[in-house]
Amino acid sequence: MKAKTLKVFFPEASPRKEFQLDVGKITNREESHILYVAEYGNAKGIPVVIFHGGPGAGAPPIYAQYFNPKEYRIILYDQRGAGNSTPAGCMIDNNTEFLLEDIEKLRAHLGIEKWVLFGGSWGATLAILYAEKHPENVLGIILRGPFLGREHDTTAFLREDCPAALMRPAEWKKFNSELEKLWKASGLNKKTQDILDKLYFLLIETSSDIQTKVSALLSWWELANSSIEVDLNQVEAECQSPDGINMGRTEITFLRNRCFLKPNQILNNIEQLKNIPIFVVQGNWDLICPQYQAEDLVTALNPLTEVTFYRTTAGHTISDPENVHYLIESTEQLAKRLKDENK
Repeated sequence: MKAKTLKVFFPEASPRKEFQLDVGKITNREESHILYVAEYGNAKGIPVVIFHGGPGAGAPPIYAQYFNPKEYRIILYDQRGAGNSTPAGCMIDNNTEFLLEDIEKLRAHLGIEKWVLFGGSWGATLAILYAEKHPENVLGIILRGPFLGREHDTTAFLREDCPAALMRPAEWKKFNSELEKLWKASGLNKKTQDILDKLYFLLIETSSDIQTKVSALLSWWELANSSIEVDLNQVEAECQSPDGINMGRTEITFLRNRCFLKPNQILNNIEQLKNIPIFVVQGNWDLICPQYQAEDLVTALNPLTEVTFYRTTAGHTISDPENVHYLIESTEQLAKRLKDENK
């Protein structure tokens, strides 16, 4: 049987337009949260907004390469405090509700009536939450490795019995051992055995030296579990990013606060997505956002709308070849569907 030819990223391109968007003054400060925004592709194409993960990771330009630049008007932006947005790492007025308000401000600023939503991991969370709040503004949704933000989801790769710990026991042991060393070295006089608590206090209440080591450790554990085949030497190098502290602080603040969501908020409001075409791409070996979350989402959506669910033999990362293939397949299918509807 002939092997399937996998789709690959569209060619790298420079932004057609870049700008900064002021989304409001920061409480008790003179400065504002300023979002970095970049546009790619066809100015008259199908508008799509891309939500990056993390929280706090920023949106790399490679996200634009999932879309045919002749078909789509591609909008990338960095969420509050992330990537090129300023002030970097600021957690004042930085929670899920503020992020959702920012999306509407961006849509209004761009003069877009309806757009496609695209996001993976935490970006998928934001996409779903936005669509539940503003379904009238949504043409379709494409999700990768969705994260549902429930209490057990927030520790999906940070507890003893999680798939990542069971699949990579040596790395999990190293992560715990190094975290305990940093906890003892910090001198923090707090009684807790909770991993999220320890990470939070180490990233908020310690010296920059310890914060750097903690953020690098957290990045190492995430990167070690992002793909099936992992080069741990490469991971060691990649996790030393100078932006690591800001991302680590943002991510752990959100996770420790259950992403500022009500219990089971996404699934409790899922009826708002009725009749919106949705594509879900899920790696069966995703250890960061394990597949049970995508399965729960698709099960809840199936009576309400048409869902195209692609399972891959990949992990969590955006660049796993099967994930790339099915995400591009989704962008192409949705573009064809929207064009056919407008004939």
